[in-house]
Amino acid sequence: MVRMVIVGFSLIMASWWFGLVFYPPTPNAKSYIHEFLYLTGLLAWACMVASLVIAARPAWIERVTRTSLDRLYLWHRYLAIAALVLTIIHWYGKELSAPFMRFFVLEPFKRQVSQSATNWDIFWSWVRQVTDLTIEPVTMIVLFLVVVSFVRYLPYNHWFRLHKLFPILFIPLSIHCIRMMDGADVMLPFGMLNVLITLVGLWFSFQILFFGVGNQKRMVAKVVGVQNLSNYTCLKIKPEHAVAAQAGQFFFLSVDGKEYHPFSIAQLNSDETLDFIVKNSGDYTSTVIPKLAIGNCLYIEGPWGGFLPNVSNADQVWVASGVGIVPFMSWMQYFSNCEGERHIELLWCVKNQQQEALMPKVVDLCKSSRVMLRVFDSKKCRFNPSSYFEEKPSVPWIATCTQQKLNDEIVSATKQVNIHHEYFQWR
Repeated sequence: MVRMVIVGFSLIMASWWFGLVFYPPTPNAKSYIHEFLYLTGLLAWACMVASLVIAARPAWIERVTRTSLDRLYLWHRYLAIAALVLTIIHWYGKELSAPFMRFFVLEPFKRQVSQSATNWDIFWSWVRQVTDLTIEPVTMIVLFLVVVSFVRYLPYNHWFRLHKLFPILFIPLSIHCIRMMDGADVMLPFGMLNVLITLVGLWFSFQILFFGVGNQKRMVAKVVGVQNLSNYTCLKIKPEHAVAAQAGQFFFLSVDGKEYHPFSIAQLNSDETLDFIVKNSGDYTSTVIPKLAIGNCLYIEGPWGGFLPNVSNADQVWVASGVGIVPFMSWMQYFSNCEGERHIELLWCVKNQQQEALMPKVVDLCKSSRVMLRVFDSKKCRFNPSSYFEEKPSVPWIATCTQQKLNDEIVSATKQVNIHHEYFQWR
């Protein structure tokens, strides 16, 4: 994904520079400010479209970007922030560029008045008036929604509904991006890029509005098993057709087909059923999921993710916190059917070992997969990455499914940047 972002920004800058060199603007304030607005506008626009494409979750997104979906959602966030900053710079472009214009000897801008206007000219002028009236309120709404999206305490269902407004607001913004170009600019590489980026954004906006997010990987599944374990709900579901899922991947689950939530696979079964373990920690997982019964239908979307096990014989350390143990459970199920000797140590951080409902399942899986388990009870002895990895200065391969703070502490303690980590805190 990094390469794609670099290539995209480089194409925009190169096409902009091409226009400046081979078709230089008129040396007046209006033309120079116009070029500055063009550049900042298209950079912001490209960031917004890229973020929108990730949000649409097309089936090919992981394959083409070579990035797992959990990391793509980090890029979704970064690109949204970049679009926000660049939009503000674009919006105040005239004011920001005014001090620099004083250093140039500029020709005064002469306004041209058309003597005769065709029906197309009248229509095109009317579109300009409409965009001038609507662009400011629409942009303000988009900026407000981007900022609100980062509010952690906003309930997920409200956050999810607010996100549905973005593809709608994209449509009037796209009219602005096309209409503000001069006719001659469309034939230049920079203008062609603008049109192409806009068309891509419109395509995925309509995909989201009419077919929904992730529709290419969506299917119906039936609940064939339910078990309640303290503050967990264990689901066994049967998709309507076989899916090529792997240990460590995840699916989006929905009861009503509208609001989807990601859950890691706990076990892949030979009868083509999938096991999920859902912690009752939020409104949806505490009220909706526990009420599911055998025979109910679900909508599932997936598989997604690249948090896959390392099948080599290298020494490994896995670190999980709380419900982050679930993808490792599917890993252990996979290794229980594999030959070869591996030294794997699983470090599991829990709030209370005695009350942890998944403990018996995890212990059994560790035995069958020959994984050594160490449990860290936060009430007795918290896991300290610095002291632990000081005793193990060279661990070939480390995998973590923890909160970002703990993962950062592990990176700092091991000096390893390429730790295999699954990001499950997307907001």
